[in-house]
Amino acid sequence: MTHTGKTQVRFVSGIDGVFARPVQARDAALTTRFAVIQDSHVEGHDDMVFDEGLWRSLVQFASGLGERVEVVPRTGRRVRPQPLASWMETFDAAAPGDRGPPDLLLVHAGNHLKVCMVTEAWTQVGGPAPYHDSYTYAFFSAQELGRDIVAHLERCNGDGCWDLSSEIITVSPGKAPGIIRRVLDWLR
Repeated sequence: MTHTGKTQVRFVSGIDGVFARPVQARDAALTTRFAVIQDSHVEGHDDMVFDEGLWRSLVQFASGLGERVEVVPRTGRRVRPQPLASWMETFDAAAPGDRGPPDLLLVHAGNHLKVCMVTEAWTQVGGPAPYHDSYTYAFFSAQELGRDIVAHLERCNGDGCWDLSSEIITVSPGKAPGIIRRVLDWLR
């Protein structure tokens, strides 16, 4: 993707209770969260930007953590995961302006879910700080992945199109779940 400005990328470590942890992550006891926040406002663009290069880099990172990767395009009761390769064929065939990230990326090691990458699409609802107007990619895992994710993005940022934050924001659950979490839990 060509930008006149750089995509701003921030990082958050911890589960803050703002966005519901997907049932797949709960069932697999994936209790660690590291989120990559891609601001959707980029200098030189009037509309919100989905930075496909950043997303593909995160998919590459996640895919390296397991043997089998599945995609859940949109969460819902009757949606079944599909292999990443077949989903990517459809994704790549779409016009660039019609592309967007799936809701979930599930990375399996053997028969166990090892990582769940969730797209928290705050572009559609605004959202609370620090997620406001962003595509947030939250990695749920059993172990901390933050430093590895940041290092991967630094290696992939050779052309410098991302402005990667040097700090990691730490969050914690805090108050009772908000309306967004209650609605998402109800939909499951």
